Amino acid sequence: TLLVDHASRLLHFTPHISTGAKEAILAKHQFELFASGFNRQIKRYHADNGIFATKLFRESCTRNKQQLSFCGVDAHHQNGIAERHIRSITERACTMLIHAMISWPDIITEHLWPYALRLAVDLHNLTPGLSGFSREEVFSGVKRPNKLSDFHPFGCPVFVLDPTLQQGHKIPRWKPRSRVSIYLGRSPEHASSVPLVLSTTTGLISPQFHVVFDDNFTTTSCLHMN
Repeated sequence: TLLVDHASRLLHFTPHISTGAKEAILAKHQFELFASGFNRQIKRYHADNGIFATKLFRESCTRNKQQLSFCGVDAHHQNGIAERHIRSITERACTMLIHAMISWPDIITEHLWPYALRLAVDLHNLTPGLSGFSREEVFSGVKRPNKLSDFHPFGCPVFVLDPTLQQGHKIPRWKPRSRVSIYLGRSPEHASSVPLVLSTTTGLISPQFHVVFDDNFTTTSCLHMN
C-alpha cells in the first residue's frame, strides 16, 4: 500500500502479501505510527473504493475519530494526487529494477521489485523540492541534513567486509576479505549510512556498515554465478 500526504506529498510504503482489508489497515497503522514520531495526527483519509470501503477499514477510521471520503466509482481523477504519485513512483522503481537487471542479469530478478519501490519512495521523500525542503521535512516541520550521497544505484554490487575482520580478528592470508552482496536501499531501522544488502550465496538480507559499493556495475562481468 502506498499512502500519499496531500499537503507535503510525502509517501509511505508498506509491502503486503495480499490485497485484503487487514493488510490495508496494517498499512494505515504503520503510517500513523510514522506520523506520530513527528507529533503529527492523521485526521482524514480520501481513497478510492475497494478495500478502503470495507467495514473493517471504516471501523478503524471511526475508532480513531478520522474522517473517510471516497472518489466516485471509476472516477480516479478525483483522487488525482495519489494516482499520479503512485504511477510516478512505480515507473521510477521499474526503471531502477530494469537497469539493475540489464547490468547484472545473472543475479537481479523481478522478485526484488518491493525493494526497488521502497528505494524510490525514500528518494522521493528525501529529495529537496523547489522550496529547498524535502517532503519529509515539510511533513515533519523539522529541518535535518539528508545525505543523498548515502544512496546508491539499486541492485549494484556491494562488497561486505568479512565478519571476522569486522570484529577486529585476523583470517588466513589467502581467504577472501569480503563477500559480494546486492544493494537494496537504506535500512529503515538504522542510520542512513547503513544499507540493506542481499547475500548472493545465502539469500540473507542484513544491514551492513563495512561495505564498498560498485555504483557502475563494473565488476559484474567477473561475478558470474553458476
